[in-house]
Amino acid sequence: MTEGLAEFERIFARRPVSTVPPRYLWGSAAEKAFAAHGIRYLHGANKQGGRHRGAGDVWARPFGVRLGEGLIGIPRNTDVEVRPDNSLPSMETVLEEADQAVATGQPIVICTHACNYATDGPALGNQMCDFLGRVLDELKRRYPDLRYLSAEEAGRLAERGEVSVRLEGQERPLRLAGPLKSAWLAGRDLYLRRSKIRLYIQALAVLAVLAAAMQIVSWKRTQRNRDEEN
Repeated sequence: MTEGLAEFERIFARRPVSTVPPRYLWGSAAEKAFAAHGIRYLHGANKQGGRHRGAGDVWARPFGVRLGEGLIGIPRNTDVEVRPDNSLPSMETVLEEADQAVATGQPIVICTHACNYATDGPALGNQMCDFLGRVLDELKRRYPDLRYLSAEEAGRLAERGEVSVRLEGQERPLRLAGPLKSAWLAGRDLYLRRSKIRLYIQALAVLAVLAAAMQIVSWKRTQRNRDEEN
């Protein structure tokens, strides 16, 4: 880590305050090392794993989550990546994820990598460049006051819990999601990304509907029997 920080400072003439943990997974030891070297924000997917919470444990993390050692998590909530079969992402899904972030008071944090535009081949790379351009154009159309943030600005936003957005000469605070919205967002993420959890929820929903239907049928039978007795 010391070597990497020194190389960053040599190239950019400043010390970094944010980083992406390897494979988006880290534990308490890494948090202590990050904090000791001046790192304040951890970027990555909205998940974390580490032995301090159980080996292999992974759970959803909302934007601005408070981590150990005073660190703040900045998850990516909008996926713009080439699919495993080398096809383009779904525009509908990308925009749905972006809209969900805005609806829950979070900034849109796009997850994309250089390999999508270079190492996967020039033809696919050109298509991805065009796709990303269309995504940004559509987001600007949907949100005329859209602003672009640097990694440090996103970190400060998460740290404060709000950001001032200038609209027609006036300042309007945009607050981050509260506990209920964050919990709902985390639950939605688990439902969309975990097939087993999605199957369990769907099975419970079917059972609940069947139970309600049986209750209605039982109630109607009881009412009919009472009417016949009368």
